[in-house]
Amino acid sequence: MTALGYFFVYVFGAIEESLPEDAIELPEAPPLPQDHSILDLVLGSGLVVQGVLLLLVLMSIVTWGIVFTKSMSLRKAKKQSHKFDSVFWSSKNLAQINETTKSLPASPVAKVYAAGHRELTAILSDETRQGDLRDIENIDRSLRKAKAMEITRLEGGTTFLATTASAAPFIGLFGTV
Repeated sequence: MTALGYFFVYVFGAIEESLPEDAIELPEAPPLPQDHSILDLVLGSGLVVQGVLLLLVLMSIVTWGIVFTKSMSLRKAKKQSHKFDSVFWSSKNLAQINETTKSLPASPVAKVYAAGHRELTAILSDETRQGDLRDIENIDRSLRKAKAMEITRLEGGTTFLATTASAAPFIGLFGTV
């Protein structure tokens, strides 16, 4: 036994010896039941705790749904963008690239290309245009707009994930109080 162990035996032994003979003995605490399931604990809790648990479960279900959906859509976008990229750099004519673009609806790169191609086609089909710097700026603006729209589409749902990730610990803490 260590020195600390001897100290506790000495102190608690001395306390026990100093108690009067007629001291009231406390009853034994009832044994804790060992067969509680999670469902028993939830059903035995108050309405606030049950509400908090329900909210956390719902947030978890929605979060996992967003994660799985987002991972599948990002995987598909990546695959189709690689396919578009290989066709774009190996193709000799725009017709083949345009056909490939139509068959890749999930590719953000193909959508940005299509926006730029539409603007270029509109400029080339208008005989009154001179082909000056404003036309190049229009193409650039069209490409930037398409890029911003694709970024917004690809980032969809991440706001809820961020909010849930930051709020869930506090909601859970509230349920314990």
